[in-house]
Amino acid sequence: MKKEWGIKDVLIALLGEGLLFGALILSVAIKDSESLVRRYPIEIRNILMGILYISFVIFGLLIICKGLLKINFRDCRILPIKIKTIWIILAFIMPLLVSGILLCFPGEWLNIEFSTANMITTLSLTLVFFGIAAPIVEEMIFRGMMLTVFEKKWNREIAIFLSSLLFGIGHIIGQKMELRDFFIMSLSAGLIGATLSLVTFITESIWSSVVIHMVWNIIIMGQIISIGGVRPLYSRYNYTFNSDSFLLTGGAFGIEASLPSIVINIIFLTIVWKLWKRR
Repeated sequence: MKKEWGIKDVLIALLGEGLLFGALILSVAIKDSESLVRRYPIEIRNILMGILYISFVIFGLLIICKGLLKINFRDCRILPIKIKTIWIILAFIMPLLVSGILLCFPGEWLNIEFSTANMITTLSLTLVFFGIAAPIVEEMIFRGMMLTVFEKKWNREIAIFLSSLLFGIGHIIGQKMELRDFFIMSLSAGLIGATLSLVTFITESIWSSVVIHMVWNIIIMGQIISIGGVRPLYSRYNYTFNSDSFLLTGGAFGIEASLPSIVINIIFLTIVWKLWKRR
């Protein structure tokens, strides 16, 4: 008998937001627990935090999907793991294009001397947590479970809109910033979310979206090279604009919310939308 998808299922899918933050809080709490702080260096604990974050979310999704929604990871496009080469190329083009455009604006470089220990600490957080764990977790929740539920309840267009909206909201929860920054941050994250949703539909898997998300986070949010001066104390190489216009800096959210970034995201969203409609 075919399942009738209702508002109850949508509300269950919204538990994904709570799972996202609950798993994060629990992972951070374990990483910073007194027993681990005394026994292991910060690099090991950063890696452990990333592994725990992924593990907690997978466990939570199993409960939500199989226990409550009566669907499996294959239905949510989480399994099998499939990655298309063309999307790996796109994954590098987008952030490198944004970075290249921003570096054309007047500014100056500030290089901070990092010890080997500081570099390892930075890489363990940038690569393992922001570069691997966060993209996997967010794609499983937003482009995996949520996108599937919304599609089954309504249609693919509404599913793209709602999952992208929730993805944007997820990036502003707990942030202290002005209303302008909230809007720009939501818009930027929502545009990226829509592109990733379309890629998921085209490939019938979340994993090409995971790769795009990973590369974007490492290049744009990574702490090896910082553009805009938002995180200068934690980056090895920093490029600070002469202008403090939020159109360049992206305000409190950083260059992800800058005007060049938003324009590039709109362009790529349009291209991917046309590819999806052609299919």
